[in-house]
Amino acid sequence: MVSTGIQNPCAVGPETLNAVLEVVAHLKTLFSFPVASRFKQKTRKQLIKAAKAYARLLDVVFVLESDAFTQRSQYIIRFFPTNFLHLSGVETKLASRVFFENCLSGKIDYQEFWDSKRKNKNTIQKKLRNLVNIDSVFEGEIFVQEDFAKNTIHCIIATTDGQYTLGFVDNELYAVPNTILDKNHLDPNKPIYKIKAKVK
Repeated sequence: MVSTGIQNPCAVGPETLNAVLEVVAHLKTLFSFPVASRFKQKTRKQLIKAAKAYARLLDVVFVLESDAFTQRSQYIIRFFPTNFLHLSGVETKLASRVFFENCLSGKIDYQEFWDSKRKNKNTIQKKLRNLVNIDSVFEGEIFVQEDFAKNTIHCIIATTDGQYTLGFVDNELYAVPNTILDKNHLDPNKPIYKIKAKVK
């Protein structure tokens, strides 16, 4: 047999082969992410936008007061990072503060949240559609109702501008947001007050 003097190009040493396999494995990791559903893509964008709007309220103390109130003379309202997750309607294994920070920074990953078993996708989209505008919640006159109740929801006070209803619960010194519902859900059979929030 006559030798051509050309070495087999496929004959590589074990070290080279291992290096190639490592590169291939790394490339598979980079390009094997599951394609996010349309719901997840839209939800992620809304979460980031909503977190930015919510962040504008973090350092503001609002006061709702009226001589007509029967339960208390005033309600001091605060928005904390830990309340954002519950308002969003999604589920996550992240701590509530970390979830908010990831949304605010835009680092939230598709795999870090999912729709709740108790809330369908349509409900979550409605919550987020209103949550992206939460920074203007007390800009004008609002309608307020003490001792608000809706199905299993119970809040010490709820407000609405007609577009959505925001319910608050007690958290030691402040009333903090606990629920956001699409449109006006105040009970027409109970007192409703029209006031303008004050900034403390």
